[in-house]
Amino acid sequence: MHKQAYDYVYCAFHDWRKDKTNLKVLEIGSLDINGSVRGIFKPFAAEYIGIDPQDGPGVDVVIDAMLYNKPNYFDVVVTAETFEHTPYWKDIIKLSHNNLAPGGLFIATMAGEGRLPHSAIDENPIREWEHYANIGAWDLKQTLKIFSTFEIDVLNQDLYCWAAR
Repeated sequence: MHKQAYDYVYCAFHDWRKDKTNLKVLEIGSLDINGSVRGIFKPFAAEYIGIDPQDGPGVDVVIDAMLYNKPNYFDVVVTAETFEHTPYWKDIIKLSHNNLAPGGLFIATMAGEGRLPHSAIDENPIREWEHYANIGAWDLKQTLKIFSTFEIDVLNQDLYCWAAR
């Protein structure tokens, strides 16, 4: 994960958190390939669950995000640099909304239009069988409308967003 994505997650979380502690946090796409956001949340989390379809560092539960459902349970759902690697990113946003408790926070960073393809497995080019598609700001905006409020930022061909349930 690059520094701008990490910094965005850090700022979005701390702007929302204020003095909240004992949070329940879900990280979608938690495999630590080149950095993790876990350290941002861990000091304030009573429970932190990282899910990913591939086992490895940072993964607590090996499962596809589309199959992980705990309605109204989490205070924070975060996903960093994951959506470009799945054709189901819109469904994952909807499921994240469902998994959030009222007033909960959703944070996501992703490759926007124009960013070069990269693997979700390691730092190599994508394999022939891997999915990769940059996310458009308009599509993201339409999908986030299920939240009570949201904000999208565009920086250097990347999209960053936070949303509150």
